[in-house]
Amino acid sequence: MNVLGNKRAEYGKEVILQISQQPTVEFGNSFSEKNIWKMMQFASVFNNFEIVASAMRQLSWKRFLLLTSYFRIW
Repeated sequence: MNVLGNKRAEYGKEVILQISQQPTVEFGNSFSEKNIWKMMQFASVFNNFEIVASAMRQLSWKRFLLLTSYFRIW
């Protein structure tokens, strides 16, 4: 998961870890560091709201995750 490349990638990992801490405390493991990375990948792959809104009626979150696994961005 090398988003920024080289040294900045480590900083990016730390930022995601920090971002995940408060929502995880408030809302549970749905906002874990691992899930934040998945959400970011989802947003990068499926960036058209109209298409996602339509597909959400037909596909589960697990199906979307399976689809995003074919688009290894990070």
